[in-house]
Amino acid sequence: MLIKYLRRFKQIKHQKKLEKSAKFGKAFCERPLNGNKTSYLYTNVKIKNPYGAERVVFGDYNNVSVSIYLTKNGQITTGDYVYMNSGCKLHINNELTIGNYCMFGSGVTIWDSDNHPIDPAKRREDAQKIPKGSLNAFDVGGAML
Repeated sequence: MLIKYLRRFKQIKHQKKLEKSAKFGKAFCERPLNGNKTSYLYTNVKIKNPYGAERVVFGDYNNVSVSIYLTKNGQITTGDYVYMNSGCKLHINNELTIGNYCMFGSGVTIWDSDNHPIDPAKRREDAQKIPKGSLNAFDVGGAML
């Protein structure tokens, strides 16, 4: 009984943390796990988004196991009935929209930027800043196509 309580407490704590990073549609990740109606899959959702919950918006009935990293200009919206299997990663530098009824297999990674400038001199300049810690490699701007 105590283990069930602690597991549920951990889920509630994680859910409150997620609610600061994203907006969720109806029944987000509420499919019972292994027949256990009090165990939900949203514990497999990780979101790094310090820019406001309105930048990550999930539609209704999404069932996802995903890690999302947003840069300062990033924004993601999913439609309804989206499924992402375990290990999916989304790195959003600009904007990503996923439509209704989309399904992703495990380990899918999506980047909406090439994450580096096209100009060789600027690429070299950015590459030299990364080891010094003056530039986060994930925040390097890329070319928009």
